[in-house]
Amino acid sequence: MVLYGNEQARRFVSPELRRAARHGTPTIANFAGWDFTNEWPAFVSLEPHSKTPQAQLSGFEHSVVIADVGENSVAYVTLFGGFRFSVILGTRTHLPVRGLAINPRAPRPARFIVNARAPETYTPRYDGYLASEQARVQGGIQQAFGCAMQKWQEEAHASYAEELENDLLARIKQAGEGEAARTLAINEFAIKLAEVELGSGWSTDLGNFFIEDDQ
Repeated sequence: MVLYGNEQARRFVSPELRRAARHGTPTIANFAGWDFTNEWPAFVSLEPHSKTPQAQLSGFEHSVVIADVGENSVAYVTLFGGFRFSVILGTRTHLPVRGLAINPRAPRPARFIVNARAPETYTPRYDGYLASEQARVQGGIQQAFGCAMQKWQEEAHASYAEELENDLLARIKQAGEGEAARTLAINEFAIKLAEVELGSGWSTDLGNFFIEDDQ
């Protein structure tokens, strides 16, 4: 584990946590770990950061929310929208809830300011909690992974559908205004789609595609 922070963070982060991160003692499990037990902050909104006003959400955001809960200051960390960790940073700070998120899939920086409500209670991580919460942690990880895979699958289907649509539109455009030519283009597209969906091969004559080869 590595801790980063400014001078203000140094004043609030507990010395024991800093020693655990730097030297390995006391065990980091007393402060941080997988967390599918505690209630998570309720996101009210995610607003694009002023430095990335065009940022778009993907559903796979990395986020961190820092909030006072009871007598502790707690960091709630979420990776790829579902893998959850929590960290006791120290005693309560009396500062308002703060949060930041990034879209790790964006082609350019995409940051968001997270507005959230803190939970009412927090059960700290502890040495040996993984053994007692193994089933819950494993279930949480599997659920997060399953959600990610489902979203990727949905996106793949959407991308495939868009590719098919563009293919059909290109064939119709190439066929011109003639009704017979358009009907033939649609028929050829339907045959291609049926054969591909059934697992058969499909080939296209590329002889006229690369005219520069003849020059």
